[in-house]
Amino acid sequence: MNTLTSALLVVLISAVWSQEDGLSSCPEYIPAGYKIWSNEEVAGYACYPGYVMTPNVVMLYYHLQEIGDLSRAYFDLYNVAYCDFEATQGEIQFPSCLPPEQVMEEVHCGLPNYIENGRAVEFYFPGATEEQFELPPLDGKGLADLQMRLLPMGARYECDKGYMMMNTSKGDWGWCRESGGMNLPYCMPEDEAFTITYKLHAGRDKSLVDKKKGVVMGGIAMAMTEYAGATEHAHWELAVKEGSNNFAAGAICRTLGFRTGEHIEVNKKMMDGIREEFHEEHAEDKDTNSEEFDLASKMGWTNFRCSNDDTLPWSRDCHADRYEDWAARVGVMRSRVFPFDLMAVRCYDSSSLSTKISVQLRGNKIICGVQVSKRQYNMRVSDLGEPYADLYMDDTKLDPEQTKFHRRKGFMAAYNGDEFQCLRCKVWVGEELLGEEVNCKGDATDDDMN
Repeated sequence: MNTLTSALLVVLISAVWSQEDGLSSCPEYIPAGYKIWSNEEVAGYACYPGYVMTPNVVMLYYHLQEIGDLSRAYFDLYNVAYCDFEATQGEIQFPSCLPPEQVMEEVHCGLPNYIENGRAVEFYFPGATEEQFELPPLDGKGLADLQMRLLPMGARYECDKGYMMMNTSKGDWGWCRESGGMNLPYCMPEDEAFTITYKLHAGRDKSLVDKKKGVVMGGIAMAMTEYAGATEHAHWELAVKEGSNNFAAGAICRTLGFRTGEHIEVNKKMMDGIREEFHEEHAEDKDTNSEEFDLASKMGWTNFRCSNDDTLPWSRDCHADRYEDWAARVGVMRSRVFPFDLMAVRCYDSSSLSTKISVQLRGNKIICGVQVSKRQYNMRVSDLGEPYADLYMDDTKLDPEQTKFHRRKGFMAAYNGDEFQCLRCKVWVGEELLGEEVNCKGDATDDDMN
């Protein structure tokens, strides 16, 4: 029996009262939780901070048996206790408030049925679908199996009328984090809601631009906040990197379509053209250190931090201070801003090593190209160690002595004119296979092989 099943059974057994004990209604408290509403023999509970709400599995079993709707059953009984002594033969059936270490194994986080000014409209259960769900027997094994199926890992929410959804990186979906806790959207009054748009200013730093895709991957972070009903025109603002962290950099990058990111230092090339971003007079003067260009007047935010690397900047897991408020607290000297104080980020989709291998016939040469990158930084394959390649024409391996490595072009071997259908290249660093690629005639990439 796993830890969560054991904990549930302990709570179920300990949460049994009889009329002989003098209780005629649901109690004010349960282990690690307290009552937040009641209606005769039914009550709802909340857990103290740090504990995870878990519905009563037995109640869910019978409710699901009755209505046949998995999402509806979880929604109805998320935090509910049933205290009808006659119907339950003297027992009270409670939800459970469990410590996170007991539910981490199941990646269960107690996704709520209601959020402030909104509600769940759909749940994602990894152990079952609405179409395939069948109730197991209600015995020890069946209880464990049922509990796994009734713990959602995701939920989609909608806001009440008059409120606007502040999305997560998955839109209106919230989900359980593998590390514990949850990431939820939230609802704001429409007249108080806002949107934040970001862009990155790379200046003349070509290393921050993907030449093939024309996408800016890094640069000085610029933000524009637009408030609902605002009469003033929104404008671009800069941020001070003081007090920020890489999770905040990742939040900015996710608004631009990347998965994560990190802080980088501002350099002279990045600063080039920053004046033009603000459409000031004398924009042709690019000296951002001149007295005419007041960086402090362009600052919007500082101390921008996030507690997880899966958020968006407006998440409640993130925090930032308005620059003018921070400057008033710390004083004129400390709040002075120089180019090296600006927040700049570099965005990427993966922090792991990425390789791309190509093999083709070019004239009288068979060429195997290797591209290596990490966090969007291009690397040389020789940075990893001593590389070598095995080249094949169909199943025939070419003489390794005839395969030469060129730092820019990759591995090359002379073509002897023999007929072949496919070329293959396997690239190694030491004894570890870095990757391989096959290119056959008739493939989309065989333009140079015919």
